[in-house]
Amino acid sequence: MSTRARLRAVVVVALSWGVLWSLVGAGVGLFAMVRESFPVDLAAFMAGLTGICGTICGAAFAAILSRSRFAGTTFPSVARSAILGAVGAGGVALVLFVPYFAAWGALWPGVRLVVIIAGLGSVSAATLVALGRRAPSRTSESDPRATDDRWT
Repeated sequence: MSTRARLRAVVVVALSWGVLWSLVGAGVGLFAMVRESFPVDLAAFMAGLTGICGTICGAAFAAILSRSRFAGTTFPSVARSAILGAVGAGGVALVLFVPYFAAWGALWPGVRLVVIIAGLGSVSAATLVALGRRAPSRTSESDPRATDDRWT
């Protein structure tokens, strides 16, 4: 796989995680708005914050996945990808959020956030790989890009 193809795969995975996580964040924001009567801006803020975090975590997962070798297979197993997703997302959350919470003297909420983000990364990775396994092969004759060298 060429460097350009790997970079394209990292961008696609990062953006798909960003969109998925932003939908989750918007749902959490809407729930908080309805339940706790927070302002309307909370849903947009939560969608943006979780979307940015999901994009960064997705890029970390894609970088780990692109460097991993799985016995010549295109995709790892769903369980292995879930573990890699949890490691990638949890590692990013550990670096981004735990120092912030530790500086405020509240380490326990930071650790809980890392666990939540690692779980969301695990679900995102397993979903992405399961969908990738179900997709048609790029070598099929019905796909003109499969035989065109510009796309590789």
